[in-house]
Amino acid sequence: MSILVPGIGTNVRGDLSKYVAANDRLRAQTAHAGVDPNNVATISYLGYVAPKNDGLNNIQAADIGYANRAAPVLARFEEGLRASADARGHQFTNTLLGHSYGSTTSGKSVPMMAAGTIDNFVMFGSPGSGVRNIDAYGLPEGHVYESSIPDGDAVQGLGPDASYGTNPRKLEGITHLSADATDAANYWTPTPPSIAGAAGVIERAIHGFDNHMAYFEEGTRTSQDFANIIAGAKPTTDEEWEALKKARSNPQPPTDDESQWWKQALTGY
Repeated sequence: MSILVPGIGTNVRGDLSKYVAANDRLRAQTAHAGVDPNNVATISYLGYVAPKNDGLNNIQAADIGYANRAAPVLARFEEGLRASADARGHQFTNTLLGHSYGSTTSGKSVPMMAAGTIDNFVMFGSPGSGVRNIDAYGLPEGHVYESSIPDGDAVQGLGPDASYGTNPRKLEGITHLSADATDAANYWTPTPPSIAGAAGVIERAIHGFDNHMAYFEEGTRTSQDFANIIAGAKPTTDEEWEALKKARSNPQPPTDDESQWWKQALTGY
């Protein structure tokens, strides 16, 4: 199971279908980790008032109050899911995914949850982790992750540490996932400095947010890593990712041996 918490400008009326589609893709990708997607549940959490991002309302993104108010509600929601499953004797791996401002909201909520509520926490395109150190989450070592596309995502670490928490990229003890979203349909790649020269600064300013949503896109290594973690598997290695890309370009279905190799590579058994 996974719960995806999006960022600024999101609401049920305008964005639910988009995030349901993103979650459907992640669910389908768990098949590459040896899991039947029909046994995976994904939730798009739009149950908080996110800052707006239109016109003068952009200033709301600087207000950490939205995250502070949403965090305890999200924590209770997660606890309710776990309690409901426990009451019915259901066992599942619960992964919390936070994107952009939603990662800070999620990060603030995790320390409020009862122990064992979630199993993994993933932040991506994050302005801040919501905490000062990783121990505040109360999760086992190796179960907190972050992904940060290197170009075209100026949101990363944008929030002040005092209110937004430590930049996840600098959070000691965190597991860094691949930041490779270059297979996204409209991925922006900066002109090499040797060619761009001083104009490169302007170029980066213009395209500073172009790749902020690329993490979700189909065919990206970033989204495959998220799917692997949802499935309870390990993030992709370079070898595995190249094999998967090759398999996607081959219209023939995988053989039984290939399917077994994938399962062993990603799950360890």
